[in-house]
Amino acid sequence: MPSLLSVVTAALVFASGVIMVSAQNGTTPFAAKDFVYNFNEVPNTAKGEGGTTKSFTVREVPALKDNGIAQILFTLEPGAINSPHIHPRATEALHLLEGELRLCFVEENMGGGAFCNEIKPGTTAIFPKAHIHYQQNIGSTPVKFLSTFNDENPGTATIHLTMFRLPDDALSGSFKLRKQTIERIREGLPLNPVPQGPDPMDDTLVIPETKF
Repeated sequence: MPSLLSVVTAALVFASGVIMVSAQNGTTPFAAKDFVYNFNEVPNTAKGEGGTTKSFTVREVPALKDNGIAQILFTLEPGAINSPHIHPRATEALHLLEGELRLCFVEENMGGGAFCNEIKPGTTAIFPKAHIHYQQNIGSTPVKFLSTFNDENPGTATIHLTMFRLPDDALSGSFKLRKQTIERIREGLPLNPVPQGPDPMDDTLVIPETKF
């Protein structure tokens, strides 16, 4: 039960234009402006050859702490890919604003395989927590989409970058590659978002058949 002092303090703080996350606990105060975020006025948090991202997480906005929400705004050039990755702490709800997007996620080992869709503006897609997924611009104009997460610090592990931090022995055994080949691949890895690969993009969605 909050004390009378904490209630009065909260009322005075709010009236003065300074908001506290918890008046009872006396945590770090924030001004009203700390609870708005204009994506048009902030720098990119990531920029690869294929596009950009702008993050609205607790790292950029400390006022999000303990509120269980974050967002990331993406742009992808034609053919470009937000390469396969996971968010270890959050489910993602992606809302497509502009362009045409192909997207997939895969289940855990022994799961149901790949779940893929092609979507147009106005559509929202869900990616379950900690599942590997990707998005690709399949149109002729740039794509823009906004992803919302149910954690203020969802985290991102981009598979092709984080995997190659592992020792060569692990990668050599997994991919049946010589260590010299692994090192050449490591040295040439592109930053995310990545451009379209060297082969033409498939006109229709092709999901490979696997035995694992």
